[in-house]
Amino acid sequence: ESFRNPYRTLIASNKDGIYSFELDSLDVWTWINMNLSFQKLGGIEVPNIMEEMLVEVDDSVHVKLKPKRGMFFSIEDGYNNNIPMLRDNWDATFSGRGATKYEVLWKIKQLNEGARRTDLMKGMIGNNVVNSIKLQFQLRDESLLILDTYKSKLNPNTYKLLELQVMGALGYELGR
Repeated sequence: ESFRNPYRTLIASNKDGIYSFELDSLDVWTWINMNLSFQKLGGIEVPNIMEEMLVEVDDSVHVKLKPKRGMFFSIEDGYNNNIPMLRDNWDATFSGRGATKYEVLWKIKQLNEGARRTDLMKGMIGNNVVNSIKLQFQLRDESLLILDTYKSKLNPNTYKLLELQVMGALGYELGR
């Protein structure tokens, strides 16, 4: 939340489909959000194709986003000039130093906001607060299982921080 945390806005221009920027003098863990400012739904910007992605000192990550047609549509089909607006309508691949963090966080965010969430909700009878809480715990457990498959590829401090990020997301959702 920008009013509670220091933040910086970086803007990159499209150069043959590539957006590039550098985070100078990064000396602590930092989280980034990435959005495409031209994406609007009903005239309102739809932010954050990627959000709360952990960046560490010396990371050099290449992100490739590829639009896909999926089952998740908004009332305006979730597209702006055939470019998807919703995270579920993007495929993403990551490469470079530090890319493993992005890969695992992307998978976790896809799980928590995508088809798996919908499947779990369909399996619950009734729309009540208990089911909502069960859903959040189920998604947390599955997120931690995904994270655990990457444990050997992450340094222990990074793994622990990502684990805490997953747990914090649960707390945030339950608090809502």
